[in-house]
Amino acid sequence: MVLCKTGGDDMESKSQTNTIMIIGIVIVAVVVVLGALAFRNNSPTPTISNPTSTTQNQIAESTLAVSPEPTQADVTLTEEIQTVNLEAGSFYYKPNVITVKKGQKVRIVMKAADQMHNFNIDELGVKLPIVKSGNTGTVEFTADKLGTFEYYCSVVQHRANGQVGKLIVQ
Repeated sequence: MVLCKTGGDDMESKSQTNTIMIIGIVIVAVVVVLGALAFRNNSPTPTISNPTSTTQNQIAESTLAVSPEPTQADVTLTEEIQTVNLEAGSFYYKPNVITVKKGQKVRIVMKAADQMHNFNIDELGVKLPIVKSGNTGTVEFTADKLGTFEYYCSVVQHRANGQVGKLIVQ
């Protein structure tokens, strides 16, 4: 008995080749996306700086990638005011954890990396009006209550989409 290839076998072979190519493309796409996410998570964290030595260019250069893990702000106390440089972007704040001492005067310097954002802490009566993309806004308050308080962006669905952080007053 002699076996021969027919036209049907050839079409089946092409179909299998196309399927293998599609699977390969999907695998490459997944690897690229996972690599991009890993790169984002390895970005440096912002630091708190002396307000008298921080320039607008330094604030602009501190643009960072989104990190799903909590980030704790480094704290320095200068002239009795604790200054926190905060980045607000598409559904995140960086840092998303700030720790201060009770009775401490706090200055939040928020740069909107994109869109427009604001900053609110209801329990402490803190409200920074909307800051448009590329601009910076500042709000000062005294942390006069002990506890952990959520700060959030009240623009449209930003809070519901995860643009929140924690202020810890010790």
